[in-house]
Amino acid sequence: MSLAVRACDQSPSCAAAHSARGQCAFALDEWGVAAAAFARAVELAGDAPRREDVLARRRAEAELREEQRAEREASAGTAGTAAEPAPAPAQSPPLAPAAKPRATPAPLDPAKSSFRVEWYQSLSHLTVSIMVKGLKQEQVKVELDDTEAEVEIDLGEGHEPFVWRRELYAAIDPDASACKVFSTKVELRLAKAEPVQWADVEKLEGDRAPAAPPAANYSSATDRPSYPSSSKRDFRDWDKLETEVKREEKDEKLEGDAALNKLFQDIYSGANEDTRRAMNKSFVESNGTTLSTNWSEIGSKVTEGQAPDGMELKKYEF
Repeated sequence: MSLAVRACDQSPSCAAAHSARGQCAFALDEWGVAAAAFARAVELAGDAPRREDVLARRRAEAELREEQRAEREASAGTAGTAAEPAPAPAQSPPLAPAAKPRATPAPLDPAKSSFRVEWYQSLSHLTVSIMVKGLKQEQVKVELDDTEAEVEIDLGEGHEPFVWRRELYAAIDPDASACKVFSTKVELRLAKAEPVQWADVEKLEGDRAPAAPPAANYSSATDRPSYPSSSKRDFRDWDKLETEVKREEKDEKLEGDAALNKLFQDIYSGANEDTRRAMNKSFVESNGTTLSTNWSEIGSKVTEGQAPDGMELKKYEF
């Protein structure tokens, strides 16, 4: 807290410093200091205040009002139970003992005005936890509709009920939502109407409902999704890219030995098993000088090598 105060003193026009001071004060339950600090942070931010500061200011102001109300009730209860003035002495024998003042029962402590509330979410649900110990299921009343949620907790005789009510950030499905009471908390599990992330539990003025992500829709078997590359900014359809590469290889104009090798590759890839065996056998046995595709012709004999025109074929002796 001292660091936040020092930052505000050194930079009085820094909204972030006042926001940090408000957060420290809020954690220490100093609602007045927190509300003033968040209000100053919102004021310094001008037309673009942080949403967190606006919400925190509202909650700090609400906590401050509850605290002041509880103090007033406590003061009123204490005043009402003050010792009664002694009655005028009655005409009685002087030796008779004076009557003792009647004992008055102490008033009940006012109900705790607020409880710690936590929340977290997934795409399908938002869970709100109200940290209250020792409750029973019948002490908790929940009312839900599409855009609002209310939890009322009966704290017993002599205590006002605790009420948590919010206009929700987006729509929910009340029928799929549920509330459970544990030994340490009340857990409200809200089912979202759309699988989206909420910016907060509560909807503020000017907030827009989050848009649901578009569902995948492939109109035919030929439609393929685009797969992301390692770059976050680049998305490629790898199936389409593979098709284009194969088409380029097929249409490529080769010359010389490259064209001849390409021809042999095409013949081999489209041939049946006997043709491939004939090509492999003739090529190996002739030391690469003869290539045959007729297995019935060369299958039962050794393929002799044939030297090109103007050259003589010699066999190496080992």
